[in-house]
This record gives sequence, C-alpha cells and structure tokens, in this order.
Amino acid sequence: LAAVRDRFIARNPCEGFKLPQRERHQVESLETWELLALIDAMPGRYRALAVLGADAGLRQGEALGVTLGEIDFLRHFLAVGHQLVTMPGRALCLAPPKTTASVRTIPLPDFVISALAEHLSAWPAAETLDTYGHRWPDSEDRTRRAIDEVFGCSDRAISVDISRTPGPPR
Repeated sequence: LAAVRDRFIARNPCEGFKLPQRERHQVESLETWELLALIDAMPGRYRALAVLGADAGLRQGEALGVTLGEIDFLRHFLAVGHQLVTMPGRALCLAPPKTTASVRTIPLPDFVISALAEHLSAWPAAETLDTYGHRWPDSEDRTRRAIDEVFGCSDRAISVDISRTPGPPR
C-alpha cells in the first residue's frame, strides 16, 4: 500500500480482510443483425467507434484512444499504442495501454477501414478519432450513466428499429 510505504499511515487498515469473490458472468455476444441494428441506431458520430469495437475487440479506453497515426489505411491494420484515460479532476489524456501485451497490431477488414474513413471525412480530427467528446468515463457505473446520457436510454436498453435490419425480432 503506497500510503504505508510513503509513511502517511502507520499500517494498512485493510490488512486481515479478505474481499468477497467476484461473480463472473459469461459474456454474451450480439448476433450480427443485433449489432447492425445497434450501429444503425447510434448517432453518426459514434458509429465508427461501434464498428471498430465490434471487430477489433479493443478495451473501451483503447478504442477511445486510437490516434490517427495508429491506423494504416493502406495496409489495413491498427497499431494499438494508447488508451484514453480519465481521472477525477483532470483532463482526458492519452497513456500507454494497461500492459505491454496490450501493445499490439490488429488487422482491419475493409468495412472497418471504410467506417473509419467515413468518420474522419465527416468529423476531421487533429489527433484521436474524437469519438468520445467528454462523455466516456472509464468505470462500469459511470459508463452506463454516460451511455444513458448520450443515447437517452433507460434501464440499460437502447430502443432499436429492427424492422430495417435482417434477422429475427426478439
């Protein structure tokens, strides 16, 4: 504990306590038609982010921290080298990913390259793709509130018009 090491406190007040086990939930992927409906329902400025996230499997901060220099439009790859970091009371900033294993190169198919190119054509960016504005904090509860604010959602659900998308309605 840094506070003990730096001698701000004499001993760790958490010593001897064991945290409860976190219940792990199985991740459920969206079906293709659901993903297409979700992307279609998103405001235009955030569609490229959803396409990139769905294909590349980036963490939230990594997707929001993609810089223009990390996208190779000719060879169709993304070099992940930054993440967007939010800290209370501080401005958004770019930082290296959480681990050295997170620094990686990801191939991108044509449809992702096209979505990124269309995004940059509509919303030119100086450094990052600028898909986040000031609304994408990095914790689960704050993220949910931010998404609710952006999309006008409630109860963690997005209203999607599935009549325009292939696939079975649920």
